[in-house]
Amino acid sequence: MWAFKGLNLGIDFKGGTVVVVKMDKEPDNSTLEEIRKISAKYDPSAQVQKVGTDEVNIRGNAITDEQIPKLYKEIKESLNLKEEKPRYTDRIGPSIGKELRKNAIYSSIVAVALMLIYISLRFEFKFGVAAVIALVHDLLITIAIYVFLQIPVNSSFIAAILTVLGYSINDTIVVFDRIRENSKKVFIVVEENLLMQVYLNQ
Repeated sequence: MWAFKGLNLGIDFKGGTVVVVKMDKEPDNSTLEEIRKISAKYDPSAQVQKVGTDEVNIRGNAITDEQIPKLYKEIKESLNLKEEKPRYTDRIGPSIGKELRKNAIYSSIVAVALMLIYISLRFEFKFGVAAVIALVHDLLITIAIYVFLQIPVNSSFIAAILTVLGYSINDTIVVFDRIRENSKKVFIVVEENLLMQVYLNQ
């Protein structure tokens, strides 16, 4: 799916515009939906999120600087806002997105490498290889869901991937620890059986 459909890169990776609107009161779901409808006129892929108790964050790839006043004017008239202009606007360039993507890849590789070293020292190297394979499996499933549902990939995606890495390796270590514990028990039972057979043969 990743090869044919591709990831839906968000503003953090592709660059775009951020508009923060101050609300007169805490926005509810209907207010957010109204802002999404207005934002969709300027950018169908625009993301609208509640920030804190009185702010709404609008992030879009196609919203230009010239469109921001028109966008805010429609929102202001629709919701009867008191503020004359947005609280904050910013333009994120694609160079920042490239840097973020590079750092995300590096951080994931470093995390996997350190986990491989740790597991190899605590258990065996083959256990570390098995753990890395399990990590890749879990990450591919997570990425496949993002691709299939076309969920925007942003900085939260990086946090989610690193969280999956952490929980996945934690579960794997618990399983490996139990395997090692049971292997010792099996070895003791086999050793006792061999000693018993030697004793009976004598």
